Amino acid sequence: MTDHLPLCVDLDGTLIASDTLYDSLAEVLRTCPWRMAEILMALPRGKLAFKQALAGIVVPDPAGLPYRVEVLDWIRAESRHRPVFLATAADQRIAERVAAHLACFEGVIASRERNLSGAAKARALEARFGSGGFDYAGNASIDLEVWRCARSAIVVTGDNTLTDRARAVAMVARVFPEDRGKPTPRVWARAARVHQWVKNLLLFLAPMAAHRLHEPAVFAEAVLGFIAFCLAASAGYLINDLVDLPADRAHSTKRERPIAAGSITVRAGFLGALLLAAAGLMLALALSPGFAGFVAAYLVLGQAYSAWLKRKVLIDVAVLATLYSLRVAAGAAAVEVPLSFWLLALSAYGFVSLALLKRYAELVAEADRATSVAYRGYRDCDRPVVLAFGAGAGLAASLVMALYVDSQASQNLYAHPEYLWLLVAMLTLGIARLWIAAGRGLLHEDPVLHVFRDRVSLALGAAAALVVVMAV
Repeated sequence: MTDHLPLCVDLDGTLIASDTLYDSLAEVLRTCPWRMAEILMALPRGKLAFKQALAGIVVPDPAGLPYRVEVLDWIRAESRHRPVFLATAADQRIAERVAAHLACFEGVIASRERNLSGAAKARALEARFGSGGFDYAGNASIDLEVWRCARSAIVVTGDNTLTDRARAVAMVARVFPEDRGKPTPRVWARAARVHQWVKNLLLFLAPMAAHRLHEPAVFAEAVLGFIAFCLAASAGYLINDLVDLPADRAHSTKRERPIAAGSITVRAGFLGALLLAAAGLMLALALSPGFAGFVAAYLVLGQAYSAWLKRKVLIDVAVLATLYSLRVAAGAAAVEVPLSFWLLALSAYGFVSLALLKRYAELVAEADRATSVAYRGYRDCDRPVVLAFGAGAGLAASLVMALYVDSQASQNLYAHPEYLWLLVAMLTLGIARLWIAAGRGLLHEDPVLHVFRDRVSLALGAAAALVVVMAV
């Protein structure tokens, strides 16, 4: 268009592939979660009061919002020959910051004294520009009320049904297909970190060590426990992505994560996390209250780690090791078998070694830097200490295994416990290989995940299983 009729542009879902309301909620969870109660208390007074309470605490950084590039380029081109207004139901403070950042809007029309969405926005724009006196860009069915009183509609959607409905009430001047369509199951699987579920196989260790996994009822309970833990863990990953949203959007590679990239909306992320957590906890409770307690503890500790504890030197290692060990303890609770002291001791030392290994691999990857790695407090000069403690913890795990083989407990469970000495050698070899790989800069992922993907580690695991069968 080349005339001078004002162009009004919606913000949430149109100019950006997100919703600033939910972005703000995520920011509160990240920076001041204790103020959520204050925000929720405003909800009974209406959506406007809720938005105002939220904007009074946080306003998303406009530089980090996921702008629709094609739409933004078009708006900037239009602003050269006609006035462009940001017309949004978002709080006035949010809209003004976005407009100031982009510097292509002549004015802002946003929620201040009333919630400016749907019919309220239509009345406000009609009162200011007159019926048919403006063009309007929107993206949702609630914008039909605005398009009805606009001269023409600019539709930002991948939904043909919405485009047809817009044509029924206004002249559609242009359609911008969404950069990304509705999230596919594959996109959701990426966001839920389904590939990380292999770590939850640790739940099978306790029933396996107790020689109970072959029992159909125990195996079924272990599988259900595994599913419950996977659902809860995926809820935790979604919450992490919501909390880390600003940092992920600014990161060179993490910006491609589904929520940061806008493939999954922040609103859908919140809903997905809630549903996964509820499903995981309900399934866990159906198995046993004790198991549900472990799942809940994992969720709480996992969020505390992501929000704060991962930046505390050595405390982060203790928490990581605890999160791994919680899986083992949860497996025992799921099938209601006693948690062996030997298994707990082996897990404690082994997982401390793996947690330190993870930090050591990060330090090796950042060897040229003398500053903190990923804001987690470790420095390059810490490498020898991390290596010493980590390798030492790994050897301690092997020592625990050796003491178990020589104990009365192994004599009671195995007909040929002498074969178990091979497990000591295999465990020591496996741990040594991991530390050598990390020292060479070859460890680029979670060590437990690496074990499940590494062919030699899998071969050692298969050989260990054969040794256990021989010992029985």
